[in-house]
Amino acid sequence: LRPVRVPARAADRLDVGTWVSSTGNPFMLALDGRPAATLGIISTMRPPRRGGFTKVPTVQHDAEVNPGNSGGPLWNLRGELLGVNGSIATRTLDEDGGGAYYTGASFAIPIPAIRTFLASVLGPERSGAAPAAAGAQGLKTIQGEYRGVIGRLMHSSVVCVPRGVEGPSGGRSSGVIVHPRGLVLSDGDAGFYWRRVRVRGRGVRSEKAWKNDVDIRIWQPERKRWTTVRGRVVHRDRDVDTTLIQLLQIPVGGLPQHVPPGRSSELRVGDQTLAMGSAYDPRTQGPPSVTTGIVSEIDPVRDGFLYTSAGVNPGVNGGALVDIEGRLVGTISTYVDAEPDNPYGFLGKAVPIDRILRSMQNVPAARPLMTRARRPAANGSPARALADAT
Repeated sequence: LRPVRVPARAADRLDVGTWVSSTGNPFMLALDGRPAATLGIISTMRPPRRGGFTKVPTVQHDAEVNPGNSGGPLWNLRGELLGVNGSIATRTLDEDGGGAYYTGASFAIPIPAIRTFLASVLGPERSGAAPAAAGAQGLKTIQGEYRGVIGRLMHSSVVCVPRGVEGPSGGRSSGVIVHPRGLVLSDGDAGFYWRRVRVRGRGVRSEKAWKNDVDIRIWQPERKRWTTVRGRVVHRDRDVDTTLIQLLQIPVGGLPQHVPPGRSSELRVGDQTLAMGSAYDPRTQGPPSVTTGIVSEIDPVRDGFLYTSAGVNPGVNGGALVDIEGRLVGTISTYVDAEPDNPYGFLGKAVPIDRILRSMQNVPAARPLMTRARRPAANGSPARALADAT
């Protein structure tokens, strides 16, 4: 038997955007002695949660983990052990709990927590790390480009809530800063809430309404917390499922780097994408998360909607769909489309940026967004090679 390699400073290997692989025996597929493997990236680091499967922080990643994978290893591209898989998040298609499906959110116990446990059982001298080997140079370069894009742009993800509405009555959308003047794009439901109205002869009922005065929460990585500033909706088009918000305040320390709009017309099936937002975090406690995938389909019948294999989950609606060059190519519309004739029902759906900006041609506040970055010409970069080879 050969011991696995554990990085000496495992916390340094747990950056968001790091490529990871899960191996194990899902659905009893590894009975021939060969474990099944899946590939993804670290989406975020989750703090301990009440009622969760663990009382320590967890690694959220989007490498597929299925029944039989629990207890299996989570590796990086160097072949180092980063954690042990523990649980996944699923959703169901019907009210009685049937039809559960995987949603691109897997959770693992990180090596630092495991090392602490081993030290308490075996003693600190027997819980050390084996030396690590270098990975393939090409994969390391691609990894560097991914982490570079995510590091620059992830904190442009924001959360939008209606101002003055507390508790479950208030809706919640992700969004993305798209211009240094404080312009934010979100989905058509940004600022929605449930209001109670009295109907003659029918008592009181709830109806959906929308506020133009909103609070925008921005993650501050240095302080490891969210800060809230005021914003106002300057354009809303629910038919296109988009909202443009102007920030009325700038947080202390300034705005994070924005995500410049690109051109969704330049996308093709197989291009790598990143989905950014605030998933599974209704109280906005942890940092934004990111998942990776490819453009699975560009649907010409349904107004050119983009479909991506990147994990899209509740809370990410309104968040950014970014290409590997760091340009905004769409905003997340929904995580599942249950129409019976929709062949892409289990993929994330996004509104293409070209369609969004066409709907804003006559909106004065949107003029700074009309000058967009073009996709770089093929230049042999590993990122483009990865997209071309997918």
